[in-house]
Amino acid sequence: MNKVSRKESIINAAIAVLGEKGAPHLTMLEIADKAGITDAAIYRHFKNKTDLLTSIVKKISSSLTTITSADSGETPEKRLKNILNKQLELIERNPGIPRILFSDYLHIHDASLKKMMLDTVQSYMNKIEAIFQEAVVKEIFRQDLNSKAASYVFLGLIQSNAIIWSLSDFSFSLSDKSEDLWEAALKGLK
Repeated sequence: MNKVSRKESIINAAIAVLGEKGAPHLTMLEIADKAGITDAAIYRHFKNKTDLLTSIVKKISSSLTTITSADSGETPEKRLKNILNKQLELIERNPGIPRILFSDYLHIHDASLKKMMLDTVQSYMNKIEAIFQEAVVKEIFRQDLNSKAASYVFLGLIQSNAIIWSLSDFSFSLSDKSEDLWEAALKGLK
């Protein structure tokens, strides 16, 4: 396995450990076990746990950028629906994402990771807000729609369902809820 794919497999293993056991159990030993390597091998790719968590946050950021940049030729309504669906699918494939986003380690123990994630979420929110603004300008959504508030509600659709899904030990299909969530949201937008 080459260096890039080994590094990626370690990141994926760390996200999997987060999903299965949560942030308190994110140890190099647990990650190594999940990746099928020795814990010493992890240190060939990452200086420490913070370096690994930084890579996880960068991966999440990259995924969100890809999701929000897709379908640029579609209508704003279709783009938002697709973003909602793709975001729920991303979380469902990577249950560790909600757990890292809401972990004390990220929120309290490491200011640089907190800032990096805040920047990621703000960038995401700005893109969602811009799509809502475009929908208002094109008269697809109500003219009195507050695009910023709508972007927060949009994030809330994802966040609240991810939390319930995580708390219920992933007992239902998150992505199966996409259509119903979008239909409910759409009623307030038009």
